[in-house]
Amino acid sequence: MEKEEVKPTVHVVGLGGVGFYCYLALLRAVDASQLVGWDRDNLSGGLGHARLPVASPETMKADLVRGFARVSMGDKPGTTHKEFFTGAECKAGDIVVDCSDAGLESRREMWAKARAIGARCIRVSYDGEASTIVVAEGLPLETAGSNAGYASVPSLALSFAAGGIGAEAVRLMMANPDVYVENQVSISEWLTKLPVAA
Repeated sequence: MEKEEVKPTVHVVGLGGVGFYCYLALLRAVDASQLVGWDRDNLSGGLGHARLPVASPETMKADLVRGFARVSMGDKPGTTHKEFFTGAECKAGDIVVDCSDAGLESRREMWAKARAIGARCIRVSYDGEASTIVVAEGLPLETAGSNAGYASVPSLALSFAAGGIGAEAVRLMMANPDVYVENQVSISEWLTKLPVAA
């Protein structure tokens, strides 16, 4: 009797400005049964709600992404939890996509727990001031900006781009487990390299 292959779970931590769109893109990249979203916040705090579909401030982000997936995209919505993700919820081989704006110390603890179990962690984030998207298997040495971690509020377009790039990185990681993810895309730098029309 053949042993059934256990598929990795993809945990999207933080369903705000980046995580919301990353989660939706992942619904089209992985089986919905493999996708789990985590966010204990509603739309009343932080800055992510400015880049999410309109809902009442009491709406939980986990409910919003499930409803949007089901109604607007016609997808099976995956699983979401209105809880804080600690890292202990993983199994070996899982992928943790950190789209949260939690403090650096709590993120370090979460990553350490997940990695000790054998999960891989990537950070998907952005900087609105420099129009930069980061997808990396490491946390920053420090964070700057407001409590939400922004030097300036990112645009909706940057939210779409970060979520999509993050989902594509996860898809590639799942197809090739040996790939190492470390990339930074600066939209403003890229624009300066485009040829100028005469």
